[in-house]
Amino acid sequence: MADFPKRWNDGLAPHFAEEERALLPRTLAEGGNSLAERLKEDHARLRELAARIIAGGAEALTEFGTLLSNHVHFEERELFPFYERLVDERQDPTPTGQ
Repeated sequence: MADFPKRWNDGLAPHFAEEERALLPRTLAEGGNSLAERLKEDHARLRELAARIIAGGAEALTEFGTLLSNHVHFEERELFPFYERLVDERQDPTPTGQ
C-alpha cells in the first residue's frame, strides 16, 4: 500500500485523464453514450477510492481492486470492440462488408 500513491499519480490517474481526453468525445460523437457514461462513472469512483486509500483508508483497497478489474474487462469486452467496429466500418463502408 505504501507505493499506491506513486502508482496512482504516475500511472492510473494520467491514464484515465488521457482516456477521457481522447476517447470520451469520440465515443459520444459515435453514439456510444452508455459506454461513455460507464467510462466516466468508473473513473470517478476509482478516483474517489484512490483518494481514500491515499488518505490512509486501506479498507478501500479491495473495492478499488475489484472495480479496476471490472473496468478493464469493460474496456476489453465493450469499449474496444466498439472502436474496432468503427474502424472496420471506415475501412469497408458497404453494409454487407463485401
